[in-house]
Amino acid sequence: MKTMGQRFREARERKKLTLSRAAAISRIKIQLIEGMEVDDFSKMPAPAYAKGFIKLYAELLDLDPAPLLAEYQEVHLEGKPRQASAAVVPPSQPQPEPVTGDEPVDTPAAPLTAGGGWLHPKTLKAWTPHLVRAGGAILILLFLVTGLNRCLGSSAEKRNSPEDPRRLLQSSSLLAEPPPPYLPSGNPESKSP
Repeated sequence: MKTMGQRFREARERKKLTLSRAAAISRIKIQLIEGMEVDDFSKMPAPAYAKGFIKLYAELLDLDPAPLLAEYQEVHLEGKPRQASAAVVPPSQPQPEPVTGDEPVDTPAAPLTAGGGWLHPKTLKAWTPHLVRAGGAILILLFLVTGLNRCLGSSAEKRNSPEDPRRLLQSSSLLAEPPPPYLPSGNPESKSP
């Protein structure tokens, strides 16, 4: 039994369409069409988009989209394995050894790029708006703290300056006796102008 990708490729070749021409007509990115033709839906933005692209591409190639959508649902969304044909053989993955509890377990962290994890492009794309908002909030908070510090710092400097009236009132020079008045020596009447 042929896979969805094999049926897509054969139908496109029957219509004598190149990948780029099919992408231009359907307005689906060429990378996504290539992925659909090899049954790789990992580059699809979301399952809803994948279903829409399958329907559009099937209609372009004059295929019935209903069985293709059902196959996508069964194989790619529900994870039911399909009998592998001679052309498509899934890679084998090593099975983890059972843990008895006596030996220390060295389990690697979640994969960082290839199948998921927090550095997966889809995960980063989902977190980007939140990270941008958090960065903006941190910048605003930084500006507020810096401005408040400058305001409070400059008012403290003004209070300690010698021209500050409050400092003059606290000074002992205001409480001291004024100097005696200046009196010229000699007889003031004897001087003539």
